[in-house]
Amino acid sequence: MTPADVPVLLIPFRRPDKIKRLIEALALVQPKHIYILGDGPRPDNPKEAVLVAEARRIATDISWPCTIHTHFKETNVGLTPNVVEGIDWFFSQVEMGIIFEDDCIPDPSFFTFCAELLERYKDDTRIMHISGNNFQNGVTHGDGSYYFSHYSHNWGWATWRRAWNHYHTAVAHFAEYDRTGRINELPLSSRAKKFWMKLLRNTAIWDSRWLYTIWYMRGVCILPNQNLVSNIGFDAEATHTTEISALANIENKPLTKIIHPSSTSIATAADEHTFQTFFYVPLWKRVTLKTRAIIKKIL
Repeated sequence: MTPADVPVLLIPFRRPDKIKRLIEALALVQPKHIYILGDGPRPDNPKEAVLVAEARRIATDISWPCTIHTHFKETNVGLTPNVVEGIDWFFSQVEMGIIFEDDCIPDPSFFTFCAELLERYKDDTRIMHISGNNFQNGVTHGDGSYYFSHYSHNWGWATWRRAWNHYHTAVAHFAEYDRTGRINELPLSSRAKKFWMKLLRNTAIWDSRWLYTIWYMRGVCILPNQNLVSNIGFDAEATHTTEISALANIENKPLTKIIHPSSTSIATAADEHTFQTFFYVPLWKRVTLKTRAIIKKIL
């Protein structure tokens, strides 16, 4: 399977400038099969309707030969329902593929990375997720181009139908997972376990549920030892990534050769670093953010 053979799902919404950057990045690889998912504009928002229409126009204006499949909604259903339904749709059509939200800009070598690993691990049911993100601040783990993790990062990622098929079943059984304390199977710190169970009990965001699905199935993720996809979406237009972050606009580093690691053991030190720097918000910062929110509301 060549890099261009891997099916790609794009998820634009209301940011024409972001999807334009993503299409320009795809043009360097020229994927042959492109699927495009689009939620509808929110009611009574003419400006958003214009932006959604423009984003869809750009997403479907492909300059190279390829098949384009669209799944556009007329009305807004919301982020999580839209993405979950869209990935269901994608994997009803393909066995494996790459998924990009509109603010995720890949290096061309990410497609080579995915093509090789999707094929290599297609029958290894333990492997459920391939990410293009690296947040290790230059520290490498293991002796390969990638390492194995209990954390998924979704700013440019790939998976298989066989893995995504577990999503709805896992979500339906979360109460049992919680009650039996199955998170204790994972070699995470006690602080991380407490954090995740609290978050999973109180949120219905699709990517957190996908991470939980991987844990429910006792699966693992592949993360590269260098960053292959950059998130350019940290701004006021974003749904979640509205704050300034060290994770914004991380430079992509082309992967010139894929070296497979000699061990499939989990890089627990990398996972703890991920939790401390990417997910966990210490008390002082929570207080600061809450205070800012209150002041902003007053003003």
